[in-house]
Amino acid sequence: TGMKAIVFSYLAMTVALAEDPPDSEPLADTVVPTKTLETPDTLGELLLPGGGVYRGEIFEHMPNGKGTISYPNGEEYEGHFLEGKKTGGGTLRLVGGDQLSSFWVDDRRMGDVIYRFVDGRVYEGELKAKNPHGYGVMQYPSGETYTGYWAEGKRQGMGLVEESGRSFIGVFENNQRLGKGYEVVTNGSRKAVWCENGQCSSSLFVRFAYFLSQLRLDKDAVPFKP
Repeated sequence: TGMKAIVFSYLAMTVALAEDPPDSEPLADTVVPTKTLETPDTLGELLLPGGGVYRGEIFEHMPNGKGTISYPNGEEYEGHFLEGKKTGGGTLRLVGGDQLSSFWVDDRRMGDVIYRFVDGRVYEGELKAKNPHGYGVMQYPSGETYTGYWAEGKRQGMGLVEESGRSFIGVFENNQRLGKGYEVVTNGSRKAVWCENGQCSSSLFVRFAYFLSQLRLDKDAVPFKP
């Protein structure tokens, strides 16, 4: 739609200004068996450093192929392995019930993830320490969808909110709508709003306040321009 074209056009222009994403971080011990419970190079079970248990395909006494690791802290990883390390697609099930699906290389998570929260939220995008960080899309059980930027699990930067035939595009800070934005309804009509503390208004007083703020800002510092 026209609204999505606006936000994605703007987001594309801001990608070059975003900080480089942090290096992917290992989530588990390197998989090197200390004891073989079943020796044939087919299916078996291995004890791992730190007390983890691997069950699945084995080659040369190492996880190779598809299998599952149960960790002492209650987490469980199911996916693909190569020469004892997580390599390929896989899902990490966390203790609280959340699930993290991603692509792995040498035990390290690579690229975007799909993170399913136990409360029903589903996030797809960049992740840092199990929190949305960078660019991503969050779908909520209520039907709301947020597409845009995040920082440490909070909406931060340019974003688009869609819910029940209504949309908002603008800037967020610490999860709150901030400054100038646009609200769009199902029939496509659009109105400019000014937001403070998460509350947005299009009243004459607010529009005047926005006009005054424009006088104090350099044109290149305006957070959003249609």
